[in-house]
Amino acid sequence: MFATFFLRRLSTTYIVMCLQRTGTELFISTTR
Repeated sequence: MFATFFLRRLSTTYIVMCLQRTGTELFISTTR
């Protein structure tokens, strides 16, 4: 149960980080 919660939280953090990274790259490319 704990492992499932940890994996779910880890994947959620990974998705958020990927979204932030793509958002930043899009923002930089549009700013140029």
